[in-house]
Amino acid sequence: MSAIRPILSSLRNLSKASHSSHSAQSKSKSKSSPSKPAPLPSTISIHLHCRIKTNVPAPYAGVTSVASDAIGLSVAAQPRDGQANIAVREVISEALAIPKSNISIPQSSLKSRDKTVVLEDISIPSSTVSRVCAAGSGSGSGPGSGSEGPDKDKDKDVENVIQDIRTRLVAAIVSK
Repeated sequence: MSAIRPILSSLRNLSKASHSSHSAQSKSKSKSSPSKPAPLPSTISIHLHCRIKTNVPAPYAGVTSVASDAIGLSVAAQPRDGQANIAVREVISEALAIPKSNISIPQSSLKSRDKTVVLEDISIPSSTVSRVCAAGSGSGSGPGSGSEGPDKDKDKDVENVIQDIRTRLVAAIVSK
């Protein structure tokens, strides 16, 4: 328990610092335009759980399986000096046709065979953003209007994006 206390106190301090900087930013923003809502993001980040097999022959490198709990990847690179992590980013970039700059591996996953890979700036349909903006301006899709609302539509669109990623990964599975 004593090892956890410094972590908790540093998290509290971080939370206080971010809250005070956020309140200072919100005060300065509220003076300039109090009625203008913040723009909605049209991109999302997706976290993929991957199981990595390293040091395989080059013809077998790539996506090996897509399951509900993880994506199987094989890379020819050795797990040394970050070579395998670079290869993982290349395999996912090629399979999903997204830039390598939009793929990151958090520090906690760098030395593990079970990795969390973050796909950043994944676009969601602009129609979703339009629907959420329209609902926010009072267009009648509130709780009493009988419609599912913008959150349900956004959830459906995000599910469609995730399904598209899954389909691309399945199409990229390396045949042995």
